[in-house]
Amino acid sequence: MNTSNNNKLKYKYSIPITVILVVACIFVAYIIVKNINGSINITSKKGELPVITDDKIKNAEIESESTKATTISTKTFNDFSNEYLVNFVTETTTILTDMKGKRLFTKIEEKDRKLYPLPAPYETIPKRKAVIDKYFMPDVFKENYIDKDGITYVEELNNQNFSYTYYFKNVINREEHSDILRVTFSIDPVEGFKGVKRSTKTVDFKIKDNELKLNTKCFEDSFLNFAENTNDSTDIDYSKKEKELYATVESKLSSVLRPDQKIGSFLTIEKFPLSDDKAYGISIEEPTQNAICYYLNTKTGEIYGHYQHKVVAK
Repeated sequence: MNTSNNNKLKYKYSIPITVILVVACIFVAYIIVKNINGSINITSKKGELPVITDDKIKNAEIESESTKATTISTKTFNDFSNEYLVNFVTETTTILTDMKGKRLFTKIEEKDRKLYPLPAPYETIPKRKAVIDKYFMPDVFKENYIDKDGITYVEELNNQNFSYTYYFKNVINREEHSDILRVTFSIDPVEGFKGVKRSTKTVDFKIKDNELKLNTKCFEDSFLNFAENTNDSTDIDYSKKEKELYATVESKLSSVLRPDQKIGSFLTIEKFPLSDDKAYGISIEEPTQNAICYYLNTKTGEIYGHYQHKVVAK
């Protein structure tokens, strides 16, 4: 009898407990779903997922650029130290002249022009121009490119010399002229060019898009310009003088040079080995080398051999 009554009591109270547990589970589930929906609906209407439109992306980009513009200040010339300037022109000269120097032994001659293939890693016109644009203001450094047989060449203009002729040592003067920074560097000719009477090089800079750019070339196109382009001789027409010098030497050496030899560049010598007269060292180009083989005495007009110093032409 008692056992029967106990079973009835257990059944009587088990139903309400089950109901309470079910209701509690439903309530907890409701709270969870509500919280999830609430977090989603922060940026959307009730029951909808957030929508990111193109306008929102554009507005976000505009805000980002606006914030960026306000946080990045416009640079001035004072932001570029003397050490930075020296490294800048050294890097520029190294890339653009050393690359050309490597072409001396791979050039081809076509009628009256000399062509040099662009070497890696700047072997294409876009890559080469990207390098030039990195260092120079527009239209300062120009080259003439020619595509031939699947290879891109740069044409040698006005008897250009493609050698690294001097090192930049330090800044000895810097002056601001409106939007131009004019810097005079102390330079040191590389080994083999110690006879050149030249100790400074002045270069102009500008700032474009917060980046420093060269507004003039930082190296010479030829040995003659390098040797004689001093601050007090800017009125000389070097290209005309250079052409006259080439014509004179070519005429005098026409019976001396072999068919595979051609006149290359000129190097100014402070004192001729046999006298105190000024002279030019004459570089002769051959298929596998390029070296100074003769001297031109500017006072007497005589041309001497490099080694024995004997007169080979008058």
